[in-house]
Amino acid sequence: MRHEAFNSDLIRDQHPVTTTVSVAREDESPGQCPGASVIARVASRCPLPPTLCLALLVLSLWPGRSDAAAPTLTRLFPAGGQRGTTVKVECTGKFKWPVKIWAPGVKVVALKDSGQIQVTIPANLAADRVWIRLYDAEGASPALPFLLSNLAEFREKEPNNRLGKAQPLPGGKQAPTQGATKGGDAAGKSKKGSRPGSHGVANGILQSSGDVDGYAVYVKAGSTLVADMAANTRLNSPVDSVLQVVTPDGFVVAENHDGVGIDPRLAFTPKKTGTYLVRVFGFPSKPNSSITYSGAATYVYRLTITTGPFIANAARVSVAAGTKSVPIFGWNIPEKTEVPVRVEAESLREVESVFSKQIPASSEIGFVQGREFAGRARIRTVPFKTVGVTRPGDGPGVALAPPVAVTGCLDTHNQVTRHVFQLKKGTAYSLSAEASTFELPVVPMMRIMAPDGSRAAQSSDPGTGKETHLRFSPKVDGPHEVQVFDRYRHHGPGHFYQVTIVPEET
Repeated sequence: MRHEAFNSDLIRDQHPVTTTVSVAREDESPGQCPGASVIARVASRCPLPPTLCLALLVLSLWPGRSDAAAPTLTRLFPAGGQRGTTVKVECTGKFKWPVKIWAPGVKVVALKDSGQIQVTIPANLAADRVWIRLYDAEGASPALPFLLSNLAEFREKEPNNRLGKAQPLPGGKQAPTQGATKGGDAAGKSKKGSRPGSHGVANGILQSSGDVDGYAVYVKAGSTLVADMAANTRLNSPVDSVLQVVTPDGFVVAENHDGVGIDPRLAFTPKKTGTYLVRVFGFPSKPNSSITYSGAATYVYRLTITTGPFIANAARVSVAAGTKSVPIFGWNIPEKTEVPVRVEAESLREVESVFSKQIPASSEIGFVQGREFAGRARIRTVPFKTVGVTRPGDGPGVALAPPVAVTGCLDTHNQVTRHVFQLKKGTAYSLSAEASTFELPVVPMMRIMAPDGSRAAQSSDPGTGKETHLRFSPKVDGPHEVQVFDRYRHHGPGHFYQVTIVPEET
């Protein structure tokens, strides 16, 4: 059975399924049922016949049988924080305060006010997110993600929905006094004689119908502004959001809707230095009959805004086990830059929900990020060869022998990328083309061309999915070409994917 959580193929290997029990000991982890020793002690003191006593005890411990409800946790706000800082977080749900908190990797303290916790994040924490759940003697809540960043963070302040009320990014500098901007708008001024900053992570909520949040950012001509939204894909917020970059007088110069899943991401390089506005609005992730901007208390988001280096993904989305560093793709990053590959600490490790020939059980999920970079990328370590990105004009290249994982990129219109593999007649091969696992925008399709140029096989339409699979047994020995293209013919500099081919005999 395929398990999906937060639109991701990754699940936690250390947080148990939520359970509700009527008995719990201090030394038990959240959601853990009492051990056999507890049952034995209770049964030995029961005045009823042993069989009946045991049956009643089991029923009393069955999930859902407790008179008191387990804690629920529906929202964390803010839903993340900067490494090396302490963050005050509001928990929303139903619980009796104070409650116990399970949050490996970070230090969490329940504050005096109900629902308020304090999260201390280590500066060198080997993870790009942690998970937080509440628990007590009655059971445990679901675990919610708490995302980590390297940039200074701030909270949204209303009103910020109009051009002249856009919230300035903190960290701005003094600037020469200027007159009012075109149309009388003063969106570029955080205060008289100053300009907004150029980097930060905004923690916000699209709170009600019609809500639009705007942020003012200072951008130099020729530098690239990156705005990246984390809401539905990584936080499970039920919002389909849109990002725009506009001039102070309201002219839209950049827009994105679905950059990572249904979360937007955009990059904009202005020709003129000045203040620009990044604004966000949204619609329900499950469409309804409404035609207005939507909002709700659950529309929590984290918006990264920067003119500095931003990591979108690794140039190899899988690497051989033991690889120390990989080239990265993103914006404002010098050529040939490599960053370390980091495997999460054992207590924080995430595992994939589905294992196969292409994703062996020995594989691990890690990430790449650097202290001076915004953004981050997921990466997989595998026990076989991996090959870096193939770009336009590279041609088919040298035939590779499976098992192997190859990263490709579709960055030109109607592009078809070609990968050549040396296959053996009569051997069954499993192929996969992935993108969504690594939070990439491609919907990759595959077709296999035989050595004589005829079409030997093609993957089926993945429907709403973002990965395709194919089982193929060649009729002849020799080099077979695997052609990859996007289902919708989408393309762009960040349209990476991975093809993995593995012989089925092991």
